[in-house]
Amino acid sequence: MSVRPVSVGSVQRLFDEGQLRRPSRLLNSTSGATAPARGLNRIAMLKRIIVRLKAVLAAASHRLRHTSLPTFLLAACLPLLAACGGAKIEAAPRADPRMAVQLSADEDEHLRSGMRAYLESIQGIVGALARNKMADVASNAKRAGMGMVDDVPVSAVLKLPPAFVILSIDTHQKFDALSRLAEEPGSKSVVLAQLREILANCTACHSAYRTSLDRR
Repeated sequence: MSVRPVSVGSVQRLFDEGQLRRPSRLLNSTSGATAPARGLNRIAMLKRIIVRLKAVLAAASHRLRHTSLPTFLLAACLPLLAACGGAKIEAAPRADPRMAVQLSADEDEHLRSGMRAYLESIQGIVGALARNKMADVASNAKRAGMGMVDDVPVSAVLKLPPAFVILSIDTHQKFDALSRLAEEPGSKSVVLAQLREILANCTACHSAYRTSLDRR
């Protein structure tokens, strides 16, 4: 669909017919002059505006044939906005839809320490799989098993959502299961499948929950 270009003549007619409002700041600057002088000053100002419009339209005439008028006007206005104060245009921050888990600073650090232990265990598992050292796979998986639960503070557990606790225990159990699978012969593909399930738990947890410091 082609778009009809805006002609300079049509802009000038809008000024003449009073449908296009004149910049009040420029017009008011002539308020101290006599009536004939004010009329001459306004005519001169309008001529300058029309000359500038003509230059802008001429420079962009090859784009008007393929660009919608709103898009063209936006493109023409952006340089003017940038010149008028350099204001920043920023997107509004999105609200985090995840459930906030209120923890003290110590409890939050303990939880994050457990997450780092998960990552270190997974790194060891992947490295051992790359070397085809299944015994090392088993030992690295065991590090993130149910044995980690013994060190979790009771105060933190009481603050965690029940679904969070269930997902956490399931993840520890999956690490223990991976450790047992790694001890069986020819189990590399099965171990990888179990590792995929562990990472799915991690992704689900981070997608559903976030920590927030309790400052009370």
